[in-house]
Amino acid sequence: MNLKYSWKWLVALGAVFVPGYVLGAVDLPNVFAPNTPIVAAEVNANFAELERAVEALEARVDALPAGGGGIRTPFNKAYWVWGSCSTSGCTVSGFYDYNPDGTLPTIARSSAGVYSVTFPGASLNDGIVQVSAYSSTARCNVGSWGGETVSVRCYAGNAVTALDSSFTVLVLR
Repeated sequence: MNLKYSWKWLVALGAVFVPGYVLGAVDLPNVFAPNTPIVAAEVNANFAELERAVEALEARVDALPAGGGGIRTPFNKAYWVWGSCSTSGCTVSGFYDYNPDGTLPTIARSSAGVYSVTFPGASLNDGIVQVSAYSSTARCNVGSWGGETVSVRCYAGNAVTALDSSFTVLVLR
């Protein structure tokens, strides 16, 4: 399933069901009371109004700039990747990564537990960088960052022995 499409539905459904003081209520043409008969045409009219509201919200989501530009944060861009490395190399999951500059991040392993994550086209000289191990036995942290690259270091639980591990990187700038 397309992640962008999933988010549209999540936003649209949230907008329909969140109270009016947050996003604006949907005024349904018919209200039903318990223990009274309903008419199919009235139910259909309510569904038609809900469909119109969802489509209007989808149009608003489609109009947002790429790269999260419509989301209000103190940061202009976000980058992330989930990677898995071993002695045979590194893999980047095509579903769990994002580079607003449009190119796939890459990961290079220089030795056990030492990796360079590159976000092509990025300028990572400022902002916040967070690294987390994606394993119960390892600990990973940021070695350094700048230019297009984040340096990642992973260790065994004793924080002394370098250890290959899956990890996540999040950059907000």
